[in-house]
Amino acid sequence: MQERNSGQWPDEILDLLVVGAGPAGISCAIQAWRDGLKLVVVSDEPPGGLLPAARRLDNLPSQAAVSGQDLANKMAAQIESLKVNLIHDKILSCTFDETKRIFSIHSKSGKNLYSRTICMATGTRPRKWDLPVENGKLHRDIRKLPRELSWSKVLVVGGGEAALDTALSASDRGAQVWLLVRGSKLRASAGLIVEVEQSDIHVNFGTELHSADFSGNQWTVETGATVLSGHELVVCIGREPRFELLEGLLPGKPDLSILQSKQPGLFLAGDVIRGRDRYTATAIGDGQRAAVLAKKYIEEVTSS
Repeated sequence: MQERNSGQWPDEILDLLVVGAGPAGISCAIQAWRDGLKLVVVSDEPPGGLLPAARRLDNLPSQAAVSGQDLANKMAAQIESLKVNLIHDKILSCTFDETKRIFSIHSKSGKNLYSRTICMATGTRPRKWDLPVENGKLHRDIRKLPRELSWSKVLVVGGGEAALDTALSASDRGAQVWLLVRGSKLRASAGLIVEVEQSDIHVNFGTELHSADFSGNQWTVETGATVLSGHELVVCIGREPRFELLEGLLPGKPDLSILQSKQPGLFLAGDVIRGRDRYTATAIGDGQRAAVLAKKYIEEVTSS
């Protein structure tokens, strides 16, 4: 089996390029490595993707409750131990040569890769927030929030799973937390709702932000008749698939509900095709299945 040195750009044509290093991408890479495929993983985020934003995962079979950061660390260690070639970069464009049946991939750093198959495990991005923001940089998840938040006041916008998880994580770090919910109820799993209700988190329903301004190391948000202030502002109002790389490979609007795309050799895995049903276990299964399908596709092409 070939030696795989992390971070090097190969000159040969790959069997598989994995775009994204979240649970789906890592799972795909591990299965492909096991099957002896020549592969590279390219990601603009550290291994684990959005996992470090998760306070606790307690729905994985045979796995005791684990923080998202700890699980991401384990995935990174496993990839490193296998010497899978993981490159930190951003893919800008992908094209497909119908005659040669080869994908050409161009990266932000100016490098090119060529591969027989691709697994797009690109995940999601925060949904656009239309409210104009003055000065300070708001957070879209908890990953870059300080680890120590004692004596800090954190404002979390949203009433869904991610918002509640973020609020609880900030509270764990010692912050006073205000959860600003636009609707009249929380939209999350029963367990998370119970935890929030039993915590010291202040939940404000019917709260729609009209303005947000940062000055003097403090956020000030206006919600109509109410003005709130805090040291940190986290906006968790949903996420959307990162499918821009598919636009040059698939005609029309991409079908983001299937694992095997209409483009031969192109496979989709993880949150990019899961809508709102985004679970770590599902992403892992998608990634493994994508690697199996990629190997099958390569065998069929090379034997024809």
